Amino acid sequence: MNKNNKINKIQIRKEIRLKVRDIDLEEKKLKDEAICSYIFAYISTLKIGHLGLYFPMKDEVNIKPLIERLFNSEWKLFFPRSYMTEDFIKYEMARVSGFDDLESARYGILEPKKKCIVERPENIDIWLVPGIAFSKRGIRLGRGGGFYDRLLQFSKGTNIGILYEVQLYDELPEEVHDIRMNVLITESGIQKM
Repeated sequence: MNKNNKINKIQIRKEIRLKVRDIDLEEKKLKDEAICSYIFAYISTLKIGHLGLYFPMKDEVNIKPLIERLFNSEWKLFFPRSYMTEDFIKYEMARVSGFDDLESARYGILEPKKKCIVERPENIDIWLVPGIAFSKRGIRLGRGGGFYDRLLQFSKGTNIGILYEVQLYDELPEEVHDIRMNVLITESGIQKM
């Protein structure tokens, strides 16, 4: 990564965090509900299969109501679970059937318990992916750890970026390892790449 891209990404992350933090709580709830409705409408048009989800951090779109709804569906649901290697934290996707399969983990985020079965990322059909910012061409800017880039590098499925409109940029710095989204879903609707 060149130095200018790194500085630019740091600036964008700071800017977006402030913009998301400034969204009024009631307005955020309405945006979250709209986004969840668009996600459900979109995935309802697809063949039921393996769905990769995430549990939101405070500055991400809250998809918990959607998760609750999907627990009662035919979709097979998978969530990231972290584990430590010699060098760094890695993530794997594990199947979850309900809230009883989850426990609080790193950063206070719910993750699948150890008993949950791991699935290879290339077998996940649809991925719902959070991020700090996204470009209109589907480039995703994450938190800087490369976790989703590593998870998605072998994905053959559809990558759906989940975001608020304030997180959408015309252009973002792009690195060779960055994984693009096929679809973006905001409170304003669905945008296919």
